[in-house]
Amino acid sequence: MRSIFDQRYQELNDTQKTQIRRFAKTESIDELVRNLDKDEQRKNLDAAMDYIDFRYPKEVMTKTGKYAFKKEILSRRAELGGQSAPIKVLAPVNEGPHEAHGSRRLGLGYREWNKENSYLLDFKLSLHDLLDRKFGYPPTAQITMGHFGVAWNSTAKNLSLDYATLYEVISLAPISDFSNSSSWRLKWSVEQGYESACRTLCRWTELSGGTGVSATVLSNLDLSAWLRVTTLTSPDFTEDQWRLGAGPAVLVRWSHKDVSLLAESYYRYDYKSKVHEFRKNSIGLNYTLSKSLSVRVQGEFVDQVHRSEARLLLYY
Repeated sequence: MRSIFDQRYQELNDTQKTQIRRFAKTESIDELVRNLDKDEQRKNLDAAMDYIDFRYPKEVMTKTGKYAFKKEILSRRAELGGQSAPIKVLAPVNEGPHEAHGSRRLGLGYREWNKENSYLLDFKLSLHDLLDRKFGYPPTAQITMGHFGVAWNSTAKNLSLDYATLYEVISLAPISDFSNSSSWRLKWSVEQGYESACRTLCRWTELSGGTGVSATVLSNLDLSAWLRVTTLTSPDFTEDQWRLGAGPAVLVRWSHKDVSLLAESYYRYDYKSKVHEFRKNSIGLNYTLSKSLSVRVQGEFVDQVHRSEARLLLYY
């Protein structure tokens, strides 16, 4: 329904578009058709019905809430008479589900972390992250269910669990004239790394989430600002095994065809910790070689500790 509305909106003149944008805020039918001729009124009312359909789909389907308002618009449209030309929405040939990468992923890589080198192996059960090519998946969403990685430390000669992400969602909801939904994120995982509560490399269990605002610029650039909340627990933490913190984050993603770039900066104030402040800056670049193969490089800075890694990813 959003595609139908977008197509109908693009066919309106500037005055009609202005009134449709105003309608999205006021939902006033009288303002929607004011000072328009009959043909323009018909087109605006048609666009308004499509807007209600995509903005309130559950209410329209269950005949509750805005369903009664849609009937008012339909009644005003019927009073004008006349038949509207059908809207033809052409689906992008290269963005269909058949163009999507496989939902499972196997990765092989190499990492340098705090002057130690490791070989990496990871496996993702499903589905898609913000660095993957967007075709065939929701373009502003990351959905991970079951992502497991192990690392062979060639310096220390040991094999360890790198991470076990049981569930992670990042949903970017770009704000526009017709949508003002909040972005949100949720994560549950076991990871190893360097935290403010650790003297050396340690492992913790994390439950975190956040809410934010997002905007899409020129169709390829996504900008978002977040308030994140994180709970961590680990026997490796000094003094107290629990950490609870919150703070702002900024995320930038640029994605065009086969190339994606993602950067995020996060500051967290821990309320239960001798060291209260935690800072993390990360960046990643993904280049898609084919529907089933891509190359990814990533870097991360956590309180003066640097991590860099490169991976070859196989989707199937």
